[in-house]
Amino acid sequence: MNEAYNLLINEKEKFLGFYKFRFPVFHKSNVFYRDIVYCVKYYLGSRNLTLKDKILEKTTQDFIKHLETSGILNYMSPKTWLLNYPEFSTVTPVPGAEAGVQN
Repeated sequence: MNEAYNLLINEKEKFLGFYKFRFPVFHKSNVFYRDIVYCVKYYLGSRNLTLKDKILEKTTQDFIKHLETSGILNYMSPKTWLLNYPEFSTVTPVPGAEAGVQN
């Protein structure tokens, strides 16, 4: 593998935080291939790494396979995955009585 791939693997939590900052994603939301490619490009750029398009595509594909193996991405279709990352869960609204609101 290459330096960029190793960086993504070693900093996957940082990458996912960067991804969430750039794109509105949440636990159990759909993630699209092109969004991942652009985010990998921008993340690596922020780390002073620039890849040519073919290498960027290959690195992204390998990284997606790693995220699938890790259980973070669940395959749905050739260009779509389901994000399985509970850290990105939204807060469930609490009914009024449990939130301290008196009737």
